[in-house]
Amino acid sequence: MKRRRKLKRNVLGTLGRGNVFADIGLPNAGIILQNIKTRDAARRRRRRALRWRDFPKNTCPASRNIEMAAEGLMILRRRGDVDDEAMHIAASLWSVLGDLWQARTQILKLKSQWK
Repeated sequence: MKRRRKLKRNVLGTLGRGNVFADIGLPNAGIILQNIKTRDAARRRRRRALRWRDFPKNTCPASRNIEMAAEGLMILRRRGDVDDEAMHIAASLWSVLGDLWQARTQILKLKSQWK
């Protein structure tokens, strides 16, 4: 188990120090790994946000519009219509939505305890 973690850190740690993958015949491997890392981060943030979504208690029209925008950016990125920046934006939107919905859920729990 420790060996795998160390190997993973070494592979991902070399991405910023030059194109190590070009030496072994994979010139775009670093870019591909970054894309996968960004896509996975966006998916994790989306799952986290949807765990806290409790329609209609803790959502509002503005948060649902942001949800649709983030989902649309992820769909456009999967189709290849936009660049990787869209995935970063979608991940940020999902992160903000997750925090917002989590805060609203916790506020509702605190309100019910004070009654």
